[in-house]
Amino acid sequence: MKKVFLIALVAFVYAGCGGGKDGASCTVVENTDGTYSVVCDDGTSVTFSDGTDGTKALVKTSEEPPGDNCPNGGIKIESGIDDGDGNFVGDPEVTYVCDGESGQDGQDGQDGAKALVKTSEEPPGENCPNGGIKIEAGIDDGDGNFVGEPEVTYVCDGESGEDGVSMLMITEELEEGDPDCPTGGIVVHTGADTNGNGVLDEDEITSTNYLCNGEDGEDLLLAGILEGSYTIRNNMDIHFLSSITEITGDLIVNGTGITSLSLPVLEYVGGDLSITSNNYLINIDISALTSVWRLSIFSNASLTTIDLPALDSVGSSSTIQNNAALTTIELPALDSVGSSLTIGGAGAGNPSLTTIELPSLTSVGSLSISYNYALTTIELPALESVGGNLSIRDNTVLCNSIAIAIRDQLIAAGWTGSSTISGNDNDC
Repeated sequence: MKKVFLIALVAFVYAGCGGGKDGASCTVVENTDGTYSVVCDDGTSVTFSDGTDGTKALVKTSEEPPGDNCPNGGIKIESGIDDGDGNFVGDPEVTYVCDGESGQDGQDGQDGAKALVKTSEEPPGENCPNGGIKIEAGIDDGDGNFVGEPEVTYVCDGESGEDGVSMLMITEELEEGDPDCPTGGIVVHTGADTNGNGVLDEDEITSTNYLCNGEDGEDLLLAGILEGSYTIRNNMDIHFLSSITEITGDLIVNGTGITSLSLPVLEYVGGDLSITSNNYLINIDISALTSVWRLSIFSNASLTTIDLPALDSVGSSSTIQNNAALTTIELPALDSVGSSLTIGGAGAGNPSLTTIELPSLTSVGSLSISYNYALTTIELPALESVGGNLSIRDNTVLCNSIAIAIRDQLIAAGWTGSSTISGNDNDC
């Protein structure tokens, strides 16, 4: 039984947790005194005798604030032996993975990428026969996730039995100019604590992995015409599109952390422009946009103003609803909306909206302005045609005479459609 265990242990030490840069071939020898030796062809050997049950490795990571250990903050890694209750036996070995300073090279370049390390429990299986800890290391995308696939290594638990050894891990920060990581980074060493001193000595290291920082460089930007559709979920997406002039498909903006949407050179969206459920979005700057097929702006709780100064046509419908802080809609160049123009609605009004200014609008498929309880001003001086119904209703502080004047203006231009005007303020 011991011999089977030792053979498994050798396989565990050299294969279960990943090999180092230079693997070694080893054999097991049974000694006359009842012990066993693992002898490797690089000249190293380890002798095992009956021991206590195998111990479990424990690794904890936590955020390290800027200070003496990491001038720019980083990650604190504690490693040691698990006492069985999720605590360390004695003081753990502490290392730090520190964030680098913002890059200086490249006038238009982004700062160098930050390292990210995550640990999780690894169940028993092919990677660790007796379970252990999975370590994922890679580049942080700025939101606590990896850019691409992370590099994965394992710190595996020893078998419960008669001849167990503990696995240890240490990490070291590499400075710029290091031969293995010219831009700096992290080196992770793992191995078996064969002498039982709780420290991973140099001759016990069996696996070494390097995580190198990325180089500072030029901004990654898309430019010109983007074929197809795109969804903006964070500020990096906005940055990538900041030089795009045309999008042939849909542009969807849906990110909970976005506060400002700036696409200053975007002129054309061939499909839908949908800006929805961005709870912290305050400003929209799409000042060059002239044409969009469909426009939807709703459920943006912090948005105060919609100002699209160059927009002159919406091919299909335009919907502006349920924007709690919205006070002003300014579309000074908008000439036509092919289908419906809906501002507010039952259960979807814009409760803070006071002003709608559409000075150039001449034609719209149908027009509905309703349930905007703070609305006092509607400017539609050029409106001549409404293809469907005209509905201006339940805007409780809007003078009803304003709605009637818009209807009469259309009638004077030869309009013969239907209208719904009710629920507005009749006392002003």
